[in-house]
Amino acid sequence: MDSILSNYTRSGSLLFRKLVCAFFDDKTLANSLPNGKRKRGLNDNRKGLDQNIVGAIKVFTEKYCTANHVDKLPGPRDWVQILQDQIKLARRRLKRGSEIADSDERLDGIALPPTGK
Repeated sequence: MDSILSNYTRSGSLLFRKLVCAFFDDKTLANSLPNGKRKRGLNDNRKGLDQNIVGAIKVFTEKYCTANHVDKLPGPRDWVQILQDQIKLARRRLKRGSEIADSDERLDGIALPPTGK
């Protein structure tokens, strides 16, 4: 938390992004919806992020930015957009991680030729 406050206080949206990542891991973000409302079909099993935690992060960000004269505070619609961005990035990171793991597993099955030493 201290490192976030010392490194990411130039704008409220950046602070909010970093705090969201600190409180929710990639797996939780990737399997979530930003505000708990379903927009997709009935077979979408993703749940909303815990609104108590999201709300606390939002209030903290607002109070911190006001108290420390940080001008770039997100607007009312920006909060959900920031959450959507973080969810999308988490899904991308997890997908990239699974692709790397899959390629590593395929490489494990390949016998490498002797090096001649």
